[in-house]
Amino acid sequence: MKTILRTLVLATVLGGAALAQGTPSMYVGGSFGVVFVAGFAGVPVTAQFGVEDVGVPGLDVRGSASYYVTGGGFEIGVDGIYNFPIQEGFTGYAGGGPRVLIGGGAVGFGLGLLGGAEFEVAPFVGLFGEVNTNVYFAGPLGLFVPGLKVGANYHIPQ
Repeated sequence: MKTILRTLVLATVLGGAALAQGTPSMYVGGSFGVVFVAGFAGVPVTAQFGVEDVGVPGLDVRGSASYYVTGGGFEIGVDGIYNFPIQEGFTGYAGGGPRVLIGGGAVGFGLGLLGGAEFEVAPFVGLFGEVNTNVYFAGPLGLFVPGLKVGANYHIPQ
């Protein structure tokens, strides 16, 4: 419970810092993918919301919520993401942050790392591919969860 509250406070503080800068650039998106857990594959469907250039150009804060279609379960995460240009219309990114995984009658707290690239396909619309890995702790056990996902973002015009 304390970790959930800390995650929500972190998201509020970082989001508030972004809003204090004036009108921030924001985006919404969605994705689906595959994760591998103890020899089984899971299929997360994710919705995300991001605030761009939080305090430092290229630093985003992204909140996400995922539902695992296979086996149920729900994950909430907040990431700090650093963006770097690859070429015109093609941006790479890397980051990470805290996670909460709820499913199977248990709650796991953990950290995630991610990296990916987004390609602009139309004004304000980008398609992305992402590699991620999460490590969860539930009691004395740890759970390593690598994954891949693809999706789209809509960058809200200012």
